[in-house]
Order: sequence, then structure tokens, then C-alpha cells
Amino acid sequence: MGQGAVLAATCTGCHSQAERAELSLNGWTKDALSASLNTYRIDPNGTTVMHRIARGYSEDDIEAVSAYLSSTEGHTDNATE
Repeated sequence: MGQGAVLAATCTGCHSQAERAELSLNGWTKDALSASLNTYRIDPNGTTVMHRIARGYSEDDIEAVSAYLSSTEGHTDNATE
């Protein structure tokens, strides 16, 4: 299991196709995911869970998880896009 897959496992608690899930990440491009995570990571005033999680990721981590989640392999919950 690669670094992106390991990091993505923490995302599925909130981001999936389940009925009560937060925003689905299916269909997001690598660049869009990376930009969003980096925005959370560098926002000095952010206080959400995503800000706290993203601050723990390096730029390499963000690239790896973004690549994984945007890949076919990362879409494990059979979304219909």
C-alpha cells in the first residue's frame, strides 16, 4: 500500500458516498484536491478539522494523497459520476 493510499484512509471517515458523509471527493482532480488541501494547510486562521488535519501533512503528503484520491484506484466506493 502506497503513501497516498495510507493517507487517504483517514479521509474516508468523513468523505465517502455514504448517505451521511461530508462532501464526496469522487470526481476531484489531483490539482483541485492538492490546491484545496494546501489552502487548508497554510491558512493561519483556520480552525476547522480540515485545517488541523492538513497542517500535519507535508507538501509531499498532499501530493501523494491527492494523486491517490483522484485516481481510479482511489475511488473505492463505486460512485456514479
